[in-house]
Amino acid sequence: MKKVLVFCLLIGFLSSVNAQVDNVVLTDQFPLQASDSGQFTFEINTNSYFRNTEYFNPIELGRTLLGYQLQPLMAYQLNAHVKMQAGLYLRRDFGAAAVFTEMQPVWRIKAQKGAFSMLVGTLEGALTHGFHEPIFDVNRYIERRNEEGLQFKIQNQQTFLDLFIDWSRYISRSSNEQEKFVVGLHAKRNLLPKANRFKIIPDLQIIGKHHGGQIGSNNDPVTMRWNTALGIRFEQGNVYQKGFFDVNYLTYSEPDKSGLWPSHSGYAYLSSLGVQKGALTLSSTLYLGNQFLAPIGTPIYASQSIENPKVYQAERKLCYLRLLYEKPLMKSQIKTSLRLEPVYDLNNDLFDYSYSLYLVYNFSHKLSK
Repeated sequence: MKKVLVFCLLIGFLSSVNAQVDNVVLTDQFPLQASDSGQFTFEINTNSYFRNTEYFNPIELGRTLLGYQLQPLMAYQLNAHVKMQAGLYLRRDFGAAAVFTEMQPVWRIKAQKGAFSMLVGTLEGALTHGFHEPIFDVNRYIERRNEEGLQFKIQNQQTFLDLFIDWSRYISRSSNEQEKFVVGLHAKRNLLPKANRFKIIPDLQIIGKHHGGQIGSNNDPVTMRWNTALGIRFEQGNVYQKGFFDVNYLTYSEPDKSGLWPSHSGYAYLSSLGVQKGALTLSSTLYLGNQFLAPIGTPIYASQSIENPKVYQAERKLCYLRLLYEKPLMKSQIKTSLRLEPVYDLNNDLFDYSYSLYLVYNFSHKLSK
């Protein structure tokens, strides 16, 4: 076991991602430019995905996600500070009985002044929030990409702050179900001047998932489950070549103690080490969890099995190696993200792995003002 841990850390140190994985290609940004005031724009955003997890551990079994997402959109920028966007979000999983697995409207209005912005409607969500995988499921980019609610952000070269509420279930007075929403905060700031190639970045992440509501005939208890992550990242280099090390302390808590889950508190340690050079990134991640649960986290990190809730392993010890390759495909506008992620489960003495391929294309055409 000690040899495996040393091997993971050594590979990460000698070789060449933000948080655990750099997801820049898989983010949704809705930028404003003063020169686009009074401008109508037609946009098409597409993503073809192939994600295969060859997992045989008792906490999460493997599966394959293969399909595409399509978003035809129309945008109008009122002035230098306000922009609206409307369209349709479509998701097609190959082999599914339905023509589209998801079909949802897209609507957002964003106001921005300097580094501060406020958005109502379809959020800049999923992996754009930048949370660690144990508290935010990496598969939500495919399965829960279209978040809706309210979002406040501060973003520049030194500071990132994302405060949001994602309202996932509405209830009326005749509903038999509970309302559901997720609230989140991600804040980090580089403590050194931006001209310095060395960075020290404290990082705070908080996610809460609520089930409840005052109305409705459902007798399920009202619950609020929380995950937090407090860490610090050391980074040296630039966008083309850099090395990093980060360490984080994660917590889980359910103050209501409803008895619906096998534990109402837990903790974990998460540390990553690696370097990036050009399009290639190689890193290692060590995860040590104790009674750690996360209502919207990536399932493999949790102590309770997503396959069978009766299966519970209080301690979870995982070691990841990650190889990423991200660049335009054959000098085109299609961005490619290719990932290979073997993982060693020390509790069950298992080697699992996953691999993913994403092809992202964003088309934008300005119409007459």
